[in-house]
Amino acid sequence: MKRLVAIALLLAAACSGKGGDPVAGPDSFALSLPVEPATGAQVQRIDLPAKALIALKRADRGDIRIFDSRGKPLSIALLAEDPARFTSVHLAAIPFNAVQGAEGSSSVSISVTQGEHAVTVDATGARRAAQENSVLLDTRQVKEPAVDLTLDATLPAQRPVTMSVKASSDLKGWEPLAEQVLFRPGEGPALLGSGAIDLHGEKLEHRYLLVSWSNAANAEVSGATLRTTPNPPPPRIAVPTNGLTLGDGHDLQFTLPPGPAPAAMRLTMTGKDGVVPIRLFGRNAPEQPWTPLAFGVLRQNDGAATLAAADLREFKLEADARSAGFSEAPRLEFQYEPVSLLVAFNGAGPYKLAVGHAAAAPAFLNAADLTAQAGPNATARVDAGRELAPIELQAGGGDGPFGKRKLLLWGTLLLGVAVLAMAAYWLMRTNAKATE
Repeated sequence: MKRLVAIALLLAAACSGKGGDPVAGPDSFALSLPVEPATGAQVQRIDLPAKALIALKRADRGDIRIFDSRGKPLSIALLAEDPARFTSVHLAAIPFNAVQGAEGSSSVSISVTQGEHAVTVDATGARRAAQENSVLLDTRQVKEPAVDLTLDATLPAQRPVTMSVKASSDLKGWEPLAEQVLFRPGEGPALLGSGAIDLHGEKLEHRYLLVSWSNAANAEVSGATLRTTPNPPPPRIAVPTNGLTLGDGHDLQFTLPPGPAPAAMRLTMTGKDGVVPIRLFGRNAPEQPWTPLAFGVLRQNDGAATLAAADLREFKLEADARSAGFSEAPRLEFQYEPVSLLVAFNGAGPYKLAVGHAAAAPAFLNAADLTAQAGPNATARVDAGRELAPIELQAGGGDGPFGKRKLLLWGTLLLGVAVLAMAAYWLMRTNAKATE
């Protein structure tokens, strides 16, 4: 009897297919693209194009393969970001008015007289009043390109504060570098999102940074931490989306297709809706509560807002109830972190990059197993063509088990059950009286 059970278990395991590799070759993947290695080196680098990033079906990026002409997968490794290449520099905040006074300033007075009344406007006083919410950061000795800036900021609770960062070499002409909304949702010091302001590899040597804010007079900035690197990371890869639809004008929900989640979302106002503060929420399933992720402000004809995302599947964009909301769905663009591989081209070409297979288990080796070379590797080229189809968003999953719509349906169902129960009771009672 035990032997029969063991044989049955073995047959079941064989039929289930567990332990077998479902990857038959490049044709079993959703997308395959030609790869052309550079001349010379055997181990080379490959940067995944946007078309390959959005074709992935696994959040762990395990469905990436490089095949040779025989359909045999080559040895590959993920190139991870090295945290050791970043340097953190703490900068003290200098009140900007103090610096302005030390450098000297000229005052201009304009008097307007009408009859016995005179009005005088002091231009210097007006300039200082506009600069009260500003601090200066001395970055003249920073030689490496800047990655991002994290402020030591004290912010009012539940009030968005727009921080703008500008650079100058002479404290006169200022070049805008970045703008980001910081939001403290509770009584603690934690901010919504990371709070890091991306500086995109800007060179700050021999320059100053001016951090200013104008919509929260009681906010304070005492310093900042600047991250630098000799080799700035590549920029995020932007991919357009399609299918974002309006709900009631204040609530937009959507679900991501399978695959890695974007690192950030960039929104642009398309209608004539003035100023609309927005919040981004996320979750993994309809039965879960919404988690706040980021805060931003959209302005008519005034650029876009970039909101940090998270590794979640469902998202909700919520317009501030004090605003009129959206008359048209905003334009939504996903920003992905770049993905790079090391590949050992030890087979016969032509080669293919294949991505998009939910059942393909990760097959990455360690980069040190492929090469001991510490310097930059030659880069193989992937022919992805020019067309990039937008990501098709799916409709949101609703508001969970306690959403208004579901509560209404449950109420209707319970009412129907109650009516049927009452009808059955009266029918039974009538039958009982008839038989007496």
